[in-house]
Amino acid sequence: MIVSLLVDKLASSKAFSLALAKVLFQRRRLACALMLIFVIGFAGVLPDQAVSRADAASMTFDPTDLSPDMQVDTSTLIPGWMLLNPSPAASANSIYWGATLYGHAADPTQFAPNGSYTRYENYIGRKLGIISWGAPWNYGGKFLNFQTSYFDNVRNHGSIPLLSWGSWACCRFIQPDYSLAKVASGKYDAFVRQWATDAKKWGHPFFLRFDHEMNGWWQFPWSTQANGNNAAQYVAAWRHVHDIFTQVGATNVTWVWAPNIVSTRTTPLSKVYPGDGYVDWIGLDGYNWYTKQGLPWLSFPQLYASSYKTITGVAPSKPLMIAEFASVEAGDSGVKKSQWIYQTLTKDIPLLFPKIKAIVWFNWDDNASLTWPIESSNASRNAFAGAVKAPVYVNKNYSALNTLKIVPGS
Repeated sequence: MIVSLLVDKLASSKAFSLALAKVLFQRRRLACALMLIFVIGFAGVLPDQAVSRADAASMTFDPTDLSPDMQVDTSTLIPGWMLLNPSPAASANSIYWGATLYGHAADPTQFAPNGSYTRYENYIGRKLGIISWGAPWNYGGKFLNFQTSYFDNVRNHGSIPLLSWGSWACCRFIQPDYSLAKVASGKYDAFVRQWATDAKKWGHPFFLRFDHEMNGWWQFPWSTQANGNNAAQYVAAWRHVHDIFTQVGATNVTWVWAPNIVSTRTTPLSKVYPGDGYVDWIGLDGYNWYTKQGLPWLSFPQLYASSYKTITGVAPSKPLMIAEFASVEAGDSGVKKSQWIYQTLTKDIPLLFPKIKAIVWFNWDDNASLTWPIESSNASRNAFAGAVKAPVYVNKNYSALNTLKIVPGS
């Protein structure tokens, strides 16, 4: 589904970019593109290629290979508020807020006066609490070290880093060398141990979203329904990696376990939960695709209520992060999307979902037919800017945050 796919100078030809973009487009996934984009800067170069909208228009996909973020059983949809008990006291809770921005990693150019992070904050009128980006274990045959400079950039900016860290060599789907069994067996222990040691040396708190959306069957080598994997192997791999961090004393890492919203095809969450001793926060990913995936317009409760009840039942003591979410426009100059944003942020989340303690908007228009960013219309941008100014959304400078684990409302 990738329309604007940036590729660094390690693979800068347009032919390569287009071929790879078509593969990812056919997989209909956002996160694979995220992993590819976020490795920029590892080679010390900036991206210099993009797939044009004209190229993207020629891309095709298998309509039976539906994007996992829209796996909703619409035949049984009921109003989301009927699935939950409104909590009048919930509005007193504190919620972190942040974003994944334009597929950009946290390099210095994004924080410059004309940089994308600065521009976004100017739209909103306040500083991002969380800045999200991602990295694979291996890119271009090279294992990628802990990104000290990126973490410094985010912390010095006053935000909390959130890294989506994937156990793969970006970006092929089926990779036997990166099966969960091999991760759990210790094949990559030297790399993981060094990365964890460097994280400890950095010494400041950050969110680590490791091997997310594991309950699906789509393009990640850690998917529990692909690459020869199963649910038990996922749990074993997670625990093995977590144990290495514990052994080296990397106690500044806050572990985020983030499956996709559930459907009849996803692996049951109870089978892939690593256990309370291995998880600090739980998370969910899901989008309002509307007609872009042949769906009705779905409210946040319709998308999330069932998954919320399930995941908070699996891990009732853990705070919940909405690690990826967004809505498309409805072709009405922002009317429906702006209403969706304002309703979601000012009413649905604070009143119906009291365990949600952090939200991360997916602010990247990675497909010409999609309109995830808040800037897709003036109405949507203004709705988001107004909504996150509500007192429930924490507005602090986190450059001095030094708790070992990030807790709600720190």
